[in-house]
Amino acid sequence: MPENQITPSSVPEKIKELLHQRAALCKELNSLAGNDSDEAVARAAAIAEEYNALGSLPEEYAEIADKDFAQAQKNFQNGLSEAAQAREFMQAAREKLTGAVAGLTELAALDQLLPKRKELESFCKELRSVAGCDPAQESLGAKLAEDLTARLQAEIERAEKAETELKKLLEEMTALQASGDIELYRKQQKKLEKTRDSAMGAMGKAASTLPETAKLREIFKAMNSALAQHLQTLDLARWESYTLKLDLLRELEDLQNTPDENLAAAGKRLREIRERWKELGAVPHEKQQETGPKFYEFTTTLQHRIDAFFKAARAERSSAAEAKTKLCEAAEALADSTDYQATADKLKALQQEWKAAGHAGKDQEQKLYARFRAACDKFFQARNAWWESRNAQRSAGEKVKRELCEAAAGLGAMPRRDGVAKAKELRAAFSAAPRAGKAEAELQALFNSRMDAFFQSLHEENDQAMRRRNEILASLAALGKDPADEDQLRDLTSEWQTLPPMPRDNASRMEAKFRSAEAAAGKQIQLARQERRKASAPFFPAAMREAVQFCAAAAAGEPLPEITVDLTNFPRLAAAVTDLSAAAGEFPEALQKAIKQNTREFKKLLDIWENAVTVQPEKQAALDLAAELTAAIAGNFGGAAVSAVAKDKPQDIQRKLLAIGVLDAEEAEALIARYEELASKL
Repeated sequence: MPENQITPSSVPEKIKELLHQRAALCKELNSLAGNDSDEAVARAAAIAEEYNALGSLPEEYAEIADKDFAQAQKNFQNGLSEAAQAREFMQAAREKLTGAVAGLTELAALDQLLPKRKELESFCKELRSVAGCDPAQESLGAKLAEDLTARLQAEIERAEKAETELKKLLEEMTALQASGDIELYRKQQKKLEKTRDSAMGAMGKAASTLPETAKLREIFKAMNSALAQHLQTLDLARWESYTLKLDLLRELEDLQNTPDENLAAAGKRLREIRERWKELGAVPHEKQQETGPKFYEFTTTLQHRIDAFFKAARAERSSAAEAKTKLCEAAEALADSTDYQATADKLKALQQEWKAAGHAGKDQEQKLYARFRAACDKFFQARNAWWESRNAQRSAGEKVKRELCEAAAGLGAMPRRDGVAKAKELRAAFSAAPRAGKAEAELQALFNSRMDAFFQSLHEENDQAMRRRNEILASLAALGKDPADEDQLRDLTSEWQTLPPMPRDNASRMEAKFRSAEAAAGKQIQLARQERRKASAPFFPAAMREAVQFCAAAAAGEPLPEITVDLTNFPRLAAAVTDLSAAAGEFPEALQKAIKQNTREFKKLLDIWENAVTVQPEKQAALDLAAELTAAIAGNFGGAAVSAVAKDKPQDIQRKLLAIGVLDAEEAEALIARYEELASKL
């Protein structure tokens, strides 16, 4: 055992007690390490005082105990420093968290987050760096970050979609500009601009960085310029109206500042502007919202001021108007009086009262004065006119009736229908006219004689028209022996329609006769045409051959051969020969094309004819249906041959062949031979 070491058994009890007390204080001080509360700091100071107040120990014991207590004090002080640093860190973290939450809150109030994308990402990063300092704030910040991130992602998706829409819109606008269809652009302008604005709004500032945006702006500018010119051409009057209405709007805007003393004049000008506005009519549709609301706003505001101004004036003039109204009633009560002397004195007294009653306002004054003056004039004029009324009435009646007699003399020069209507008007006017005094009998006889002469001429015209109708019916009955009668039938029909109207009792009967005779003549002409066509069929091959030779000689520049066959019944062949005879050595290009078309059509009709006479009956129905379907599909593009379906009779096909023009010289003989073979079997 070392010589300075003391065994517990050898330590005095007093020293043991002191060692225990110092150890307890040291242990308590160590337990306070890391606690920076005011209570802990005060207790640490108290422990130090208690430690120093304990009795002294021998040096070998004091050194160990003091060393342990000093370490406990150091630990406590280190704990205070660490706690202070932790508080500073937490305070900084809370401030950072508060700033991030405030920033996110501001971003949440924005309409668009895409321009603030970097700020949002920075705030979200700060939230993640300060976790654990304030759970409530962290929860709020996390919720804001989650919502804003979702909104940002949605805006990014909308921006990407909007960019795609802008590119698609650019393609559509480029194609529309290339087409030059300004009317189509006018109809789609609002939709196209709405698509553009929606897409650019979704993209925000990023839209200005796209090359498509600049190109779209150029195209829209060009198209709008072209549209403006187009609308100016189509609706110059509306644009002129728009320009003039802008001038009226500027004047209305200036009138808003009219002083109160000038509101009466402003009211008059406002009425003139409103009338002028109506006269100008509509403006271009796209300018309606520019002019209409402003016009309503300016006129309504100014009218309210004017109404208030005149309301005050009307209050002052109301009593004058009431007094003058009573004077008007008194004058009107006297207006029909025949007691001329006494009534005249009373009216003069009322006129003096009128002058003293004051002014009732411009409009009201004029109306009341006109009413008062009318009542007075009625009385005084009646007194003067009573003596002259009879002579004036008779003179006027004579003048009117002489004019009506002159008008009756001119009825014969008018168209029939207008003359009859005018005659009815004149008769009614003559009956309604005043009597003419001594000249009444003379004028009545003259008027009746002229009216009788007019209607007698109408009767004679009706008789003559009836005779001509009977002649037309007789002529129609004689028609039908010659196809050329068709022109005469047409002329007779036209003449029938131009004849004067018939009396009602004969009209329906004569019209029925005419329709029957017209139909019978048409039927006879049709039969004659068919007989002539049938008679001309044997001469068709020879006529076609000579026409083909004639055309071939003309095309080769050779002398034209003589036509020995009568081409009258083959109008298209005759027309070709006539045209070439007058062509002065040139072969018309139109005739060349017609010959090729004639050849194709002739072939098709021959094919149909051959199929019609060779196809088995049991297969004919199927072929008919197939031909009908083909004709229906081909429509107007299939030509005449396609429309000649298999259901046509050989006679119908032959009729169509006879109506075809000149054939191609190289194929004509073979085609004519086929025709002759088929025709021989009829």
